[in-house]
Amino acid sequence: MPVEYNLSHEETVSGWDFVMDQVLDNCEEYVLIIAPAVDKSEILMIDEKSSSKVLHRICINAIHDRIHDIIDEQEVVMIDNGFITQGLEDIIGLCIIAAQSQEYFSFGIARDWFKDKIDQNRVLMIGKNQNYGSSWSIMRPTSITDVIHTKIHRIISLLDGVERKYESILDSFEDSMNYCVFCILRMQLEEVVHEIALDFSCCSDYNSL
Repeated sequence: MPVEYNLSHEETVSGWDFVMDQVLDNCEEYVLIIAPAVDKSEILMIDEKSSSKVLHRICINAIHDRIHDIIDEQEVVMIDNGFITQGLEDIIGLCIIAAQSQEYFSFGIARDWFKDKIDQNRVLMIGKNQNYGSSWSIMRPTSITDVIHTKIHRIISLLDGVERKYESILDSFEDSMNYCVFCILRMQLEEVVHEIALDFSCCSDYNSL
């Protein structure tokens, strides 16, 4: 029977902070991912409402490519967790960029507005985790990836003009961001258990000699 995890609220917040610190340290890399498309679209030269739509579309296209790369990697026998983690961190960074308005979108001060958005999202994450608990921790990484994939397609449908009550594009970007963090934490849990199992196996083999 598979191991079932159930993280406490404090463990979830601590893990979330650790992942987001990594994302913040690499924030300029995520801006560079979309820089060519942003330059081509002249996004900073158009009005705020139009620029937000263009920025959302640029980010979701890059996010969509990465989630498919992650899904493909999860289907191989020898999964590269480092590759998957990098892809998930890229998605987090792109979701943060998508959540910025034209007023704050600037290549020169990326770390400042990345930190502002992370701080805002942390408050939302803590509130939701207190209300619903860390139920995500009993899900397999592939299941969490499916949730992220679904939310990405929800964003695409919203950008295409599909009306949905009680849901905004920014809400969906924020949810996707948090599920990416949870997927990384879930993979880390499996790695810890796997290492413990290996150590136990080595000890058992040694004792049997």
